[in-house]
Amino acid sequence: MHRGREADVMVVGAGPAGLAVSRELRTRGVDHLVLERGTIGQSWRRYYDGLVLHTGRQLSSLPGRPFARSDPMFVTRDRFVRYLDEYAAALDLPIDAGVEVTAPH
Repeated sequence: MHRGREADVMVVGAGPAGLAVSRELRTRGVDHLVLERGTIGQSWRRYYDGLVLHTGRQLSSLPGRPFARSDPMFVTRDRFVRYLDEYAAALDLPIDAGVEVTAPH
């Protein structure tokens, strides 16, 4: 059950896909809310410390916000997690964290 405001569309999960969908919905003027059980990019925060993305930064960025040219070609896990936080904050995405989504009974 979600404890925040009502919206026309609910996006489940604030990982890369959920954040990208939220940005696209916003650019189209669709009222929506992102529901996240943990924090932004939760699963990425749990991966091993030495993880490096196997796709270059130009293929790993989300819509509307490329990685900085100063970022390495293959981004580390920690940088990717920061990027997700920065993405959500910069775009002021409507995220309701700490909400578990369950099927109705």
